[in-house]
Amino acid sequence: MLVPVGNYQHPLTLVTPLMCISMWSIKTFIEHLLLIDGLLINLRAANNFSAIDFARKFATNETIDLLETKITHDPLLLEQLLSLTNNNSNSIASIVLMKYYLQTRKFDDIIDYELILSIVQYVCRIQSGHILVFLPSPDEISIMADIILNTNFANEFGIEVHTILNSKSWSLMNNDRLRLLILCDASCETGVPFRNISCVIDTGITLEKCYHTTTSKFLPKYNWISQTSATERKHRANIEEGGICYRLYPRSLFDEKINENINSEMARQPLLENIMQAKLFAWTNCSVAEFMLKLPFPPPFAVVRAGISQLKSLDLLDKWEDLVELGAYCLALPIVELPYAMMVVYAHLFKCLQPILIIASTLIIGDPFQSKSNIRCLSEFKQQLASNKNSDHFVFYQLYLVRIRTFVFK
Repeated sequence: MLVPVGNYQHPLTLVTPLMCISMWSIKTFIEHLLLIDGLLINLRAANNFSAIDFARKFATNETIDLLETKITHDPLLLEQLLSLTNNNSNSIASIVLMKYYLQTRKFDDIIDYELILSIVQYVCRIQSGHILVFLPSPDEISIMADIILNTNFANEFGIEVHTILNSKSWSLMNNDRLRLLILCDASCETGVPFRNISCVIDTGITLEKCYHTTTSKFLPKYNWISQTSATERKHRANIEEGGICYRLYPRSLFDEKINENINSEMARQPLLENIMQAKLFAWTNCSVAEFMLKLPFPPPFAVVRAGISQLKSLDLLDKWEDLVELGAYCLALPIVELPYAMMVVYAHLFKCLQPILIIASTLIIGDPFQSKSNIRCLSEFKQQLASNKNSDHFVFYQLYLVRIRTFVFK
């Protein structure tokens, strides 16, 4: 089989033409290569550098910007490749095959939906029973469900597709069916009510919400699951009766690295809330910053001091770093983000609690119009709700009213 010139790799260094011209910032040739059909832009050299890695080390900013518009640099992909490189296993053939798959698959999405669909089809041909697929988040669940429903898959194999987005979804499923394809996320690692699950497909990726100190917001971050979660997922299949679990990540990554990526709970929560909670537990004559340094995973001292200054500016702490009455009220509310807790307290004082409570709840959960599926429909619906008012908060409140009217009508 002929290899496209852009995909040719040196037999020793595995360097491609795109890597070479990226190092030398030859823009004309780079643009020409990127137009070639079938160009594998994620190929890596012997040192695990891709074309974008070489550009970042040797090339100009203009070249880097040009490549970044075409190349997806996935840190989870790099972790898998490094784990394979450092693996001392004797199964060289399987390692080479896994590397080739990682370097040549499409990375427009973090999940390889075509691979999952192929595995499900294979399982349906060789055994019966329910199939459970673990995906990172509801967005990936919706995309996978749409892909399956757009094929003749369900009719061909007589399988019923269900998406589990919350615990109530289990009651809507028909357990009398011979075969179910269940798409779920990490919330289904425990408490699956079906015992006759013959196959589990584990992507090994979860979507965490970690607090970002720079933007003061919860930001989603894809990360590997822990070994405990991987074991829980495996045992959702009835292993004793021939059930099987397909893990869509290298064994070496599971053995050596997958448990190291779990962030501490402290890193997932807002810093200001942690400081306020620490103030309640700190002993007398001990500053909050000194108390937090004794935690197992303490944040940097300078960051804590900056957080304390911010709490003072919000009038939640006084100049002696003691809680004021407003701070005590905010801590009493079951709201993690302090600015939203302050919104609710002030809304109660000014007698406008209902709309502010709805808006704050929507902001905490996340923008309901941000989804990877049905983007155009959501955008049009949002414009209808806006009614020429330049306010996202007004749109959130209108969305709630529409939902209430629909529920009452039904």
